[in-house]
This record gives sequence, structure tokens and C-alpha cells, in this order.
Amino acid sequence: MRVFQAVFAATAVIAATTTVVGCPRAEGNDLPFCEESASVIGLDDATSLGFSANALVDLAVTPSPFQDILTYHRGGQTPLTVTLHDVSGARFVDSEAVSPDDGVTPAIAIECQDRLEVDARATLVTDDGAFNEDVDVVLRSSSADAVAMAASLDPFELQGSYDVNVDLNELGAIDPADIESITLAVEAAFDVDGSHGTVHAIVTGRETCGGDECTAFAANVDVGSWGASTSLVP
Repeated sequence: MRVFQAVFAATAVIAATTTVVGCPRAEGNDLPFCEESASVIGLDDATSLGFSANALVDLAVTPSPFQDILTYHRGGQTPLTVTLHDVSGARFVDSEAVSPDDGVTPAIAIECQDRLEVDARATLVTDDGAFNEDVDVVLRSSSADAVAMAASLDPFELQGSYDVNVDLNELGAIDPADIESITLAVEAAFDVDGSHGTVHAIVTGRETCGGDECTAFAANVDVGSWGASTSLVP
């Protein structure tokens, strides 16, 4: 589990040069950011990146359906099947670095990468019945050699039997009353060698304010993962 905390009414100081990849501008943030604009394209259209959206689809679904072993963080394994379907559209995202024009050279650099995005749906099914989901996904890539897939799930609206409360026990000292939102995130990468991915819970909340300070927190709670080299343990 990874927990990140931020105390409001504090001042952040960046003392060394840092490179950040692909960050759109946050409200009220004077740091450099990626200014992005998206253009709808056809799945077979040639792009300045040298590949089409369909090339990403082919990479993500070869073979189809994709099968591997999901290993639970708390122990245990189950076969996992991922099937991509209903590809509905694609876009080219132009991403340009922008620095605020305030006369101050910030001690931070940013790298912005153009990319293709493809909207589709995917089924994620485990043999143990924990997951039996059909969800919206987005495929993203700046390279023809690999593609990332991301999806978000409401842990309380699943069709499978997975109970997020079992893994939330890892939160330990965090008061359940302070939790404001819980989302299940599925993140996967596909390339010519196969796939690896994770399922994790993103938990956000805010502790009771003390004086003029309020502490917000965000925690990543590992649920399970798979990889091209994973093998089923008898």
C-alpha cells in the first residue's frame, strides 16, 4: 500500500530541477504543463507518429482473447481472460509544453508526447468469479511497439464477487469515516512479448481538520497483478 498526504495551507518549494512527463495543467498551478488538443481520426488513418489507431488495437488483442494468471496481492491465483471489443473511435492528441509567462524560470522541466487514443470496451473475467466485468477502456500510445490500456471500476457495482473491503484492511490506521471515494483501477500494457498489468484500489479522503489545516490523503491498495512470465502455482 502506498499512502500520499498533502497538508493544505502549506507552501510547496521545488529546490531541484525535475522532469515530469505528460501533465495537463492543474487549476491554480503556475508550473509548466502540457497543453493538449485532440483531433478525431479514422482507425486506419496515417498519423505523424508513423502508425494508425488500428495498429494499437491489433497489438492489444493479439491473441484475442488474452489469457494470463491474476495473482492476488493477499495470496492466491486465478486464470484471467481479457477480451477487447466494440472499438468506437480514435483521436490524435497533440501535446505541447507550455511554461507560465511570469518572468521566472521554474526549476522544473516537462516532457509532452503526442499520442493516439482509442476508445473501446473490454471484458475482464476471472475463473474464480471475483471479476466478471464489461467496461469502457482507453488505449493510449506514443509508440507502435507498445500500448497501454486503462479502465476504472466502481468496486460497489461489480458483476463479480470481489469484495474491496477485504483489501482495504491494509489501510490500518486510516479511519474509514475519513474515506471519501474508492475506485478500482485496471492498468495494462501490451507489447510483442505479451502483457502485464495491475488491479488496485485508489482511496482518497480527508482527515478531520485541526485549526486552519486539513490533511488530505490518497492511498493505492494493491489487489492483484499479472505478467507475461507469471505461471500458475498448483
